[in-house]
Amino acid sequence: MKEDNKNIKISIIIPVYGVEKYIRQCLESVINQTYKNLEIIIVNDGTEDSSMKIVEEYLADERIKVINKENGGLSSARNRGLEEVTGDYILFVDSDDWLKLNMIEGLILNIKDEDIIIFKYYYFDNKNNITIENNLKIYHELPKELKGKEFLYHELPYSCWSKIYKKEYLKRNRFKFLEILYEDIFWNLETLCLTSNIKFLDKFYYYYRINREDSIMQITRDIENKNYINEKFIIKQKKAYIETYKNIEKFIQNNKKKFDSKKILYLLLEKYYWYSKAEEKVINIEESVFLMKKINNFSSKEKEIFNKKFKNILKNKKITKIIGLNLFDKFLWKNKILNNKILRRRIEVKIKNILKS
Repeated sequence: MKEDNKNIKISIIIPVYGVEKYIRQCLESVINQTYKNLEIIIVNDGTEDSSMKIVEEYLADERIKVINKENGGLSSARNRGLEEVTGDYILFVDSDDWLKLNMIEGLILNIKDEDIIIFKYYYFDNKNNITIENNLKIYHELPKELKGKEFLYHELPYSCWSKIYKKEYLKRNRFKFLEILYEDIFWNLETLCLTSNIKFLDKFYYYYRINREDSIMQITRDIENKNYINEKFIIKQKKAYIETYKNIEKFIQNNKKKFDSKKILYLLLEKYYWYSKAEEKVINIEESVFLMKKINNFSSKEKEIFNKKFKNILKNKKITKIIGLNLFDKFLWKNKILNNKILRRRIEVKIKNILKS
């Protein structure tokens, strides 16, 4: 380990709410890290179970600091933790997850003043008690052609806990989590678009618990699969979609002069995706079509990514009309940005709209 790196202090923010079954495993994995220069910030988000009684068993460790607050949700707790950090780098850990014991040491060995370091993670299936490597193909392919296009790291999973952030970078840009459902979406888009000083490590360090009863992601999956109906959650979900696309639109407007055309195109397609989930009927993508024509030099990987983003927009069966896409069929076909399947889907949407008129 470099001598300078031995002095790097890592701040770990752990929001706590309703995790009495899991918090002990999480804390054990953090306090027993092989790298010891840690600040452990536990944010009690108004939990009503015995989670904090378990936390109290560990308070002899002077690296632990507890912040108590009224319940405000995961984003609110993370934002509160950000106000207290004194370390050089910041790691977010969900309190039902846990870390490999050499995780921080492995990250420290690889830090060379990056703003963000991304690493791989395991899924732990809580229902079936099995561990699965999240070994997505894109992990291996993206880094090979990312020079100058690091924003494409956003194609990796949205999670903030699969990354470590330089505190000075976060503070300088005054990053905060939106206090909504799916808060990681805009956080990751924003943090990854405002720097190119990013490193990817092909290392598995983090255990992410899935199929946990009553978790936000489990409720989301159940609703999407029509296994569960929760009207209050669905209202919060739609509000989150609206807040997400509105913030992306604001982000685009604030950075139009600074970002290149491909980054703007990526952001537009991301905005359209969340807009389509929130508004669902008519979507106007003329601006993105214009940009695609202007760029006209996509790499094979970029074609694959933009194709995927168009496809994700078109998957929404509630969309009845797409304005702008039909202006550019020849270009899309020539550059193989849209394949036959997506073109067929677009035609279906147009026919459906004609039949309705």
